[in-house]
Amino acid sequence: MLDLNREIELLERCASECALISDLATDQHAQQEKRKLAIEYRQLAEDLKSYRSTWAV
Repeated sequence: MLDLNREIELLERCASECALISDLATDQHAQQEKRKLAIEYRQLAEDLKSYRSTWAV
């Protein structure tokens, strides 16, 4: 069975790591790509949180 809490934590961790890499990158392209990934991971985590709250009801 899918553990939503675990998946949310993983997505949030990936978002944080991408944001950190983006902040440390010297290449503009790498900064932008990692920033986009961080945003996408955060959005996926938020979507799962929303799904989890409706599913639990």
